Amino acid sequence: MNKLIVSMALVGSLAGCGQKEKDPGPALPAPVPVPAASIVGTWTGTSTRTQVDYAGSTPDTDVTTQTPAGFKLTFGPAGKLTSEMPPNILSPSGIQIGTYQFTNNVLITTYASGSLTHAVEALTSRRLVFKNVESDASSTITKTYTFSR
Repeated sequence: MNKLIVSMALVGSLAGCGQKEKDPGPALPAPVPVPAASIVGTWTGTSTRTQVDYAGSTPDTDVTTQTPAGFKLTFGPAGKLTSEMPPNILSPSGIQIGTYQFTNNVLITTYASGSLTHAVEALTSRRLVFKNVESDASSTITKTYTFSR
């Protein structure tokens, strides 16, 4: 008889556990939104793809090359742009200072030699890809630049 009473008490206590409402505890904070990737920062060049579409019968070309070691772009938060590359005829020191504007996936870079407009094809926290197109009467040249950080 004692076993029956203990068994009934145990079943009753287990059944009561399933009927209690769970305390949800304190409310969790809302998730923090992940900020969109930013162009601001230093990017290291990895490759350049040059496509030349010639008018007329000349065969087109499509060449991808590795970007020279040391080619970097630094986009500052206030529109300042610094380009670092191995010294060359255009920049004996290897450093050019310019400005940039970036709006709606359009990047405009300006140096003393002039401005270029680029279409940004990819921008993540680790990858930047942009291209620019230049045309004249004999050809259209499309350059696609890929950077990482």
